[in-house]
Amino acid sequence: TVTQNCEKHKHSKYSQPILLQHFPMYRRSDADCHTLDSAPESEKYAVFREKYDCLDQRSTNLLLSLLEPRLVVSGHTHHGCFRTLPGGIPEWTVSSFSWRNRDNPTFLMVCTIHHCLDLFH
Repeated sequence: TVTQNCEKHKHSKYSQPILLQHFPMYRRSDADCHTLDSAPESEKYAVFREKYDCLDQRSTNLLLSLLEPRLVVSGHTHHGCFRTLPGGIPEWTVSSFSWRNRDNPTFLMVCTIHHCLDLFH
């Protein structure tokens, strides 16, 4: 259950924010993305352009250090991705929700209770 899952992910007294943004945090490519809705192999190794396909490294580091989020959720690439950022922060890039962009549109549901979160993908 959600409550049992929450016990595994207790946070300190300060509950870090959940960062929702359009662009993913900096990453070189989708090469490390292995969710069911990740980019096709033929596209995974295409190098991302900073400030176009993802945030630049400086902005990513600044956001992580200032906000210390407990979760980052992003989109933009039309492909899904889960990865762990420095400091153990999970980042979900949600693939497109439109049939126009892909043949398996998806969504991400997040449930938060006090200092806990659970994700359903």
